Amino acid sequence: MSYDAFRKRKLFSEWEGHVPAEMVAASRNVMLETADKLEALGPEPDRDQARGILRDCIVAFNELDEANDHWIATIEREDICAEFDQLAELAGFDDEPELADEWRDF
Repeated sequence: MSYDAFRKRKLFSEWEGHVPAEMVAASRNVMLETADKLEALGPEPDRDQARGILRDCIVAFNELDEANDHWIATIEREDICAEFDQLAELAGFDDEPELADEWRDF
């Protein structure tokens, strides 16, 4: 997968109808911004910079969850982590499975 292919997918479409539309939109935005920032680092990104961007992605979800009555439940958590793992792999972190667990509170 490429960053372009990642961005073309309709992220979190299965949430529509049971997760507030604002949270779906905000979640998509967090992921797309993260993809943009990672891609801007180039094909061989500095690992520390990429790690910081990935950390910021999970922190953004922590903040969204905290500020909105802890709306992230099991399905949402699994979906967020699956999409995050795609971004982490694109950034060269396929050797660190479950990287999100280092920072996530949800």
